[in-house]
Amino acid sequence: MSQSFPVECPHCHAKGELDDPKLVGRPLACPACRQVFVVSVAPAAATPVQQPISPAPAAPQAPVVPQVVAPTALPVPTTASSASTGRPGQSRSQKKIPKLLIWSGASAAVLFALVIYMIGESFRVSHKNRKESVAKKETPPRKRPSNAKPTIDAGAKTPEMTVAENTPAKNPETKVDPVDPVKPTQPAESTEPKKVAVDPVKPEKPSTEKPENEKPKPVEPAPPTIANTKYVAPILFDDDNSENGENVPREVRSKLDSLYGPQSVPAMLEFLKHPHAGVRERAVSSLSYQDSSIPGAQEPLLKLLQDRVSRIRSTAANALKKHTSEPAAVIEMLGFVVSKDPVRDVRTAAVGTLRELVAKDPENAAAAAAVLIPAFLAAREEDMSYLAPAVGSLGDAAQPVLPLLVKLLKNDDCSSYAAMALAELGQIEQLKPIIENSENRSYSIKTQISEGFGRQKKMTLPMLELIKTLASDKEEYVRRAAVAALKTCEPKLAEALPLLEAAQSDSSSTVREAAAEAFAAYEINPDQKVRGLLKQMLTAKPDAWERSTISSSIRKMKAVGLKSLIGLFGDEKLPADMRDAAVDALAIEYWDSESKDVESLEKCKEMLKNAELPLGVRVASAIVLANFDIRLPQSEPTLMEAVRSDALGVKLRERSAGMLDRSDGKLVAFFNEQAQKLEQPLPEDAKKEVREAHNRFRQTILSLLAGAANSYDEKNKYPEIIPRYLIAIEKGDHEVKSTALSLLRTVAVESPEAVAAARSMLKHESTDVRRSALSALGKLNKIAKEAIPEIRAALKDEDNYTSYTAADAIGEFGPAAVDAVPDLLELLKADERRSNSAVPMALARIAPKDAAVQTALVGLLDQKKVPDGVLAALEQMKTKIPGVVPPLLKRLPGADRSESQVIFMILAKQEEDAKPAIPAMIRVLSEADSWTQGNAIVAICQLKQHAVEALPEIVKLAGSDDEHVQSSAIRGLQIMGPAAKSVIPDLEKIGAASRSQSVKYNIRETIKRLNADPNDVDGELITALTEARSFDAAVNALPEDPGVAVQALGRICANADESVGQRAWAILATLSKKGATKQELAKLLDGNDVKNAALASVLLHRLPAKADREELVTQLIPWLKIEMSRWTAMQLISQTGEAGAKKFAEAMVSPDFPANCRELVQSVSHRFARRLVTPLRELKKSDRPEVSQIATVSLGTLHPQEPGLLPELVAIMGSPNIELRRQAIHGIARMSEDGIDVSSAMPGLMKLIVTLPDDASEMSYEAVHTVQTIGISADQLPELRKMLRTAIEDSEDSDEAELYYAYGGNAVRLLSRLGPAAAEALPDIKAFLLRVGDRGYAYSIGNIGEPAAVMLSEIVKDTEVPADKRAAFVRDLAGMKDDFALASQTLKDLCADENLKVRTTAAVALGYEGENLEVTLKVLREALKSDEASVSQLAIQYLGQIGEPASPALPEIMKLAESSKDWQQAQIAHVLFKIAPTKPEVQEVIIQSVKSSIPFESSELSEHGESLIPRLTKAVQEENDPIRSQAAEMLGSFEAKASSAVPALQALMASDKGDAGLAATISLARIAPDTPDLMPRLAAAYDNPKSKYKVAEGLIALGPRSVSMLPKLMEEIEGGSEQGYVYKIIGKLGPAAKPAIPLLMQNLSDPLRGYAIAEALGNLDKDAADVVPELIAMWRRGESTDVVFIAFTKMKQTAPTIVNLLVEDLKNEETRLEALDLLASFGASAEPAFPQLLEFAKSDNAELRMEAFQAMCQLESHAAESVPVLASALKDENRRVVIRAAQALARLSKHAGPAMPQILAGLERDLLVRNALLSLVEEMGPAAVDAMPLLEKLSKSDDYFERVSARDAIKSVQGKKRRNRDLKD
Repeated sequence: MSQSFPVECPHCHAKGELDDPKLVGRPLACPACRQVFVVSVAPAAATPVQQPISPAPAAPQAPVVPQVVAPTALPVPTTASSASTGRPGQSRSQKKIPKLLIWSGASAAVLFALVIYMIGESFRVSHKNRKESVAKKETPPRKRPSNAKPTIDAGAKTPEMTVAENTPAKNPETKVDPVDPVKPTQPAESTEPKKVAVDPVKPEKPSTEKPENEKPKPVEPAPPTIANTKYVAPILFDDDNSENGENVPREVRSKLDSLYGPQSVPAMLEFLKHPHAGVRERAVSSLSYQDSSIPGAQEPLLKLLQDRVSRIRSTAANALKKHTSEPAAVIEMLGFVVSKDPVRDVRTAAVGTLRELVAKDPENAAAAAAVLIPAFLAAREEDMSYLAPAVGSLGDAAQPVLPLLVKLLKNDDCSSYAAMALAELGQIEQLKPIIENSENRSYSIKTQISEGFGRQKKMTLPMLELIKTLASDKEEYVRRAAVAALKTCEPKLAEALPLLEAAQSDSSSTVREAAAEAFAAYEINPDQKVRGLLKQMLTAKPDAWERSTISSSIRKMKAVGLKSLIGLFGDEKLPADMRDAAVDALAIEYWDSESKDVESLEKCKEMLKNAELPLGVRVASAIVLANFDIRLPQSEPTLMEAVRSDALGVKLRERSAGMLDRSDGKLVAFFNEQAQKLEQPLPEDAKKEVREAHNRFRQTILSLLAGAANSYDEKNKYPEIIPRYLIAIEKGDHEVKSTALSLLRTVAVESPEAVAAARSMLKHESTDVRRSALSALGKLNKIAKEAIPEIRAALKDEDNYTSYTAADAIGEFGPAAVDAVPDLLELLKADERRSNSAVPMALARIAPKDAAVQTALVGLLDQKKVPDGVLAALEQMKTKIPGVVPPLLKRLPGADRSESQVIFMILAKQEEDAKPAIPAMIRVLSEADSWTQGNAIVAICQLKQHAVEALPEIVKLAGSDDEHVQSSAIRGLQIMGPAAKSVIPDLEKIGAASRSQSVKYNIRETIKRLNADPNDVDGELITALTEARSFDAAVNALPEDPGVAVQALGRICANADESVGQRAWAILATLSKKGATKQELAKLLDGNDVKNAALASVLLHRLPAKADREELVTQLIPWLKIEMSRWTAMQLISQTGEAGAKKFAEAMVSPDFPANCRELVQSVSHRFARRLVTPLRELKKSDRPEVSQIATVSLGTLHPQEPGLLPELVAIMGSPNIELRRQAIHGIARMSEDGIDVSSAMPGLMKLIVTLPDDASEMSYEAVHTVQTIGISADQLPELRKMLRTAIEDSEDSDEAELYYAYGGNAVRLLSRLGPAAAEALPDIKAFLLRVGDRGYAYSIGNIGEPAAVMLSEIVKDTEVPADKRAAFVRDLAGMKDDFALASQTLKDLCADENLKVRTTAAVALGYEGENLEVTLKVLREALKSDEASVSQLAIQYLGQIGEPASPALPEIMKLAESSKDWQQAQIAHVLFKIAPTKPEVQEVIIQSVKSSIPFESSELSEHGESLIPRLTKAVQEENDPIRSQAAEMLGSFEAKASSAVPALQALMASDKGDAGLAATISLARIAPDTPDLMPRLAAAYDNPKSKYKVAEGLIALGPRSVSMLPKLMEEIEGGSEQGYVYKIIGKLGPAAKPAIPLLMQNLSDPLRGYAIAEALGNLDKDAADVVPELIAMWRRGESTDVVFIAFTKMKQTAPTIVNLLVEDLKNEETRLEALDLLASFGASAEPAFPQLLEFAKSDNAELRMEAFQAMCQLESHAAESVPVLASALKDENRRVVIRAAQALARLSKHAGPAMPQILAGLERDLLVRNALLSLVEEMGPAAVDAMPLLEKLSKSDDYFERVSARDAIKSVQGKKRRNRDLKD
């Protein structure tokens, strides 16, 4: 520790000591006289000062103060008076001042100059300050921060050091935390100030001289004595942006953003102590936004009043308005802030909070006065603006300062604020002369007086008289302020109403608006209030802002205002003009949910339906209802009528147009009609306001027309609307022209007439019109190139903004406008302000590689403020730019976040030229915030080999705790590619240490990229695909030559990571559909390039060429790692023969082979899986362990019966390779399912399960599943409990909490399997469940027995548990209600719970059987009224399940339907239909709902649907297009049953050419296919891409009648169409489809179309019989077996032929299993094969037997022969055989009686077998009565699912209805 040395102030001679030798020669501010001097005492000559240490209690932790150390305090000269006052900080004792480091790192020259200046300044003012020191002794000195700038309002120009007078002395032995100096690392030993031995200094005598120009001050009352205060005046404030609220570390930003509500309080308070200023700033801001006071917030906020950042201090002061729990302490501390804080904004905030505290509780006035009055008396004039009004709020406590306030009325600078305070204090006598002086033209003081009266809480009649005088003043602003005061003052005197009524007729609209708002604030009869406001509205201009203010005042009355407005319509004596005013008030306001009044809405519905009422009333009703998403059939017609009506005001017509339902396809025609109508010219004598209103309405209609045209169909689909815009451009007023021009690009993208119209306006007199024309031409650039010369001319327009618009427009043309470059450069040079970005951006778009352009833009970078758009333009060029690096480097240090990002993006394109920038960018990596770091990383890595020097720093950031920085570093290294290969060892270490699965995966993929051959992968394209932010951007990055692009994408798919590969595959799929690309692919197929051949192989289905696919297996394998191409590639591979299987097996054992594809093999092709067994056996014998192990686990997956496999799989479970372990477990699970004893694997499985979670979470789950299958013993109980405790403890602060939850979930599953033996673990299970909530872990704990039900009941009844968790656990409790009476009773109890969500969930769980129905319905009806969507949704869904018994809830459901949005109404309609389908009111809801709903499925309409046909027929004749369209579609689902609707449908088809007519046509095809003219209409509609799918339904229904479509359909197939409906239509054509069959066969192997083609062939059946031999041949070759199977299963008439061919295949071992699989699909037609089936069913080959079972059970006529064989199979040791036999017997359940002995024996076997047999017994029903004893026993099983199955079986045997699986199932 450094020795201390004495220091003496040369100005006031105060003495002290310093202990930092670095302060010698530096400026220091004396805390006594506040003057600056230079420390000149050498430390070597200093004598250490001994400081006695007195014992004392440990000091409390210091408050959050600036993170610096202050110098030792100097003794302050004191007088007797100062000592007697007891003011804080005036003690004679001396304090030790901590160290303070000033301006570290500053330039020596600058510091020296500053020191010389400060010394001179200090000597100049020293004498004056000594004289003033006594005069100021009563006022604490104002302090300035040590780093303050001269422009900051903090006193003298010279920076100074200030010292906190009340700071407790630090223990000299206490170490200071370098991050937070106020936080000692050892506890302080004393809270008392330390005595310091110094030379005594005689205090100077007080000066009796009066300082010059000082105003006499009244006697100052003694301030309060505050003992033991914690306030420390800020010695530093730092308002730069280095740590602002936007610059917060990423790791805490998301947490900060979520801070809201009581649950966030602990985190919020903790963040207030964070060392980062930005974090504290955002935390205190979050605290200030809370709705209510937060306990415990006061103390940390008080500490923040001393923060080093003034923004934080001011925000903390404001936050105390809400979060003050002890006003006395807060007022005390705020008093110090007001008197001592150096920043005016902070003082202002503190004063504002003091005022608020007094307003909340007048009892706080005395305490506030004690701190405000001294501050006011000592204040400078500039502080009066906030101090004087604050004094005015003190009431009687302000008496001591009344004389000063009166005196200040004569001071011109302070009179206004003094007058406001006097008004609030009620001192009217002093104000009367000012108010009554009509000659006083200064309105400022009068308005301030009015504002003071507005704050008055004790309004009196004399005050009101003065307000009346002010309200009659000549000045408008004075009158307005006086009227506004009546709105806020209290109490509201009735005598003020006449004044307000008079003000409502004032000549000034602003006064009238204030009168309306004030009038609305008075508590009078609502109807009287509304009438008064409407009366005022009558005098306002039709479209004036005043009308909006009046209607807004009514809206603020909420439901009361709405009710009063609507109630006026019932008054028959109401004048018509008053009614019109009420209509306006209703219609122009948006009524929110708080205004919702059921009675008012019902009245609106009645008025809307009453056609006799005036149109305005009906329109207002429709608009109000639409505000609440309620639309009646009358809504749309009424709104349209309003738009058409010239009698209504424009505002109302505009609102009506905007409220029209956008789902109505007729709006295009409607708005087109209105726009055409508005083209009629107005009379020449039309008033200005009428003309303006007409133009505004026309602009609205044109905008809505454009929006409607682009909402319902493709652009240019409505060419008939283009004339509306052309005419508006030609003949409209300026505003109309501008609007029409701006909309051209959306309605006339390819219209030459539009271009001509825009060009004609380029020389219009209006600048707005010229700009709009230029913008339109820019957007129409594809067809407007001939306008480029005219746009160039506009660059020289006299209006600057027009020339900027021209630049923006010409930039849209890109290189086509290259001739404009000289003009743009000239404009760039001439633009002195350079305030518009259009010019530089245009240059970048047109000529990015032009040297002159680059030089001009780079030259602008040297300016202090770079002109707008220059950086963005340089980035837009995306090219190397000579000379750009040096100026960018100069700008980088001072750049903000967004600017630095653009600089990095430019530097990333500069290749080797950017080398000088690398060091600066590396500095950014270590200094900047996380967002900027991420941008810098990506930019550096894009420089690749030119930036290798940055690799160490980037690798370090790859291990960062900041997720954004870490992911940016890993992604950047991937972009850098092989140039970063040297960092692979470091990445491997980071991956091994990380617990994040995504980090591990990304590092693995990055290492692959780094190891890639740079000559084999197109790195630039990979970078483009990696960085592309959209699909289009990625396509734009491709080479222009299609062939080169395809080759590059092929390489990327084979080598890049998953995400890039998927994007590349998506682009390939697009390119492959183009004809030109097919030729390129054909060439690639013949080439030798391996990866190009792989590309061609995947797209083989697009080519007619016949290729040897076995030769392409090697090339196809890389495609397996790309998820999007995996299935296609696997299908192609599976179609290869033995040679292909051998090649594939060799690839499977490669470590790089995608592991999940090993399991995919079997799902693609069983035959191919069998072909792999032999080569895998050979590979298992390999000397290479990795090959042998992979072959072993692959066999475990594909052939679990392989002898000797189990020990090898058990051994592999110990492998360090996670994927191998997972596949070994999977193989063991397969073996267990096949009945193989795998108990020897149990120790290894349990070891994996109890291991802490890692990337193998999926593996752990599979291990659990296997153990559950094998069975678990109670010996594992301790380990499982330990797992739970670990999951609870370690997940709390872990970033991988989800892994720990899964880990604990595995323990819960296994404990549940233990049954009652696990009861002792229930406390651990409970703690775990409460931590994680319901994640599917609790449903099975019922196996443990009744104690588990008790535990779960406790949880759901505990109101301390969050309602969402309780509701979730209620669902789990529902699974126990049949087992435990307690669970059922708990559910009943919860139906009365205080939380509606819990009640509703409990009611659903309870069910509706028997006596439960009444309870359940009561709760559900209540839930329907809930504002919480999830609650009402649950209720409505379950009511639909209940069906007809839920009819008591119909009133609530109907009400909900009326107030719901369209999509919700449709859902409710489905529910209503299930409850009461025949009720007329229900059918009405259904009809209204179909306008936005998918029509009801035929299955839903089957039972009662026909009752809807008359109502649907009527709906078809309505005007509402969506309703009649959907009604027509629903009628089609009834087919011939809806024949009564044919005339209405025919009429609609004939009259409507839109969607409704098309829907009628399609339905007629289904109901009456012989209707004339159907085919022409359908054929025409088929050409529209958007209606093809629906048209196809009609064509399919017409069947052979659609034969005329065959040529078009075949053309689509040749074009590669993947649309399933194309093939469905062909499948229904019958014999007429024969010309298409060769084309179908040619494309049958297409993986994307094969299934649809197979269905078409199957539907053609006998008409496609000629291709059966070819299909059989394909099937025998193993080619497209899945699609062949689909075709055969549909060929019922051709079945005998196929069966005979398959019987021959049964003799072939290679095809036998597939033949059996096919035979099973032919049902009774497979009878010729039965003898062989019976033979196979007795085979020793398990696979063969199971396939035979499946086919045998289809032949019921042979049941007598089949049942004994199947019964015998129930005794097999192989579980899979038993299960398949049980399933077969279930199909033959009527004949399965002889198998009962074997069934009973099987019910005594393991769980899997028992469950299969329980399903069989359930199918057998009463015939299985002999199984009842065993069923009763199993109904009490420890296994939940087994209990459920046993109970269902019992009910079936007893002949009862099976249980309603209402919730859990």
